[in-house]
Amino acid sequence: MTDVFAELHRRVGVYSGHGIQGDDTPFHAELSLTPLLGAAGGVSVKFSAVGIDGTVLHEERTWIAVDDEGSLCLWSITEDGFRVSRYEREPLSVVPPQTDVRMGFCRFSSDARTVTSKVTLDLHRDGRLSYVRERRGPGGLFHMLLQVSMALRSAIP
Repeated sequence: MTDVFAELHRRVGVYSGHGIQGDDTPFHAELSLTPLLGAAGGVSVKFSAVGIDGTVLHEERTWIAVDDEGSLCLWSITEDGFRVSRYEREPLSVVPPQTDVRMGFCRFSSDARTVTSKVTLDLHRDGRLSYVRERRGPGGLFHMLLQVSMALRSAIP
């Protein structure tokens, strides 16, 4: 766990890049990664995706931290739900080449049996970040809601 937080804290800053929504709508994204309560406290993520015409397509505030039971979790609130959703760490067996850390998180249905959505954050060796959101659709298949790759624009001291 400490290694994940150490790597996240090494990546603190403001990132920007271009991505696509699931319907192939292009957007410009900004992601701010800031520490929560020091090096052991996790991180806060502020993310926004703005379409070419200036329309805000997605906005969220997210926290990645350890819960009361010692599990790494993600809590997120978005403009489309206005409620906090809890995501549990997904055990990922495959880390793509050129990626230092892959963090996948799953949100479960109210009966805790079915994964309803996923969030993946990749920290790449070249300093870039990738961010992907997926939602379970009809037939149980996951559909990409948004996908973006971003480079560091400015460091946060």
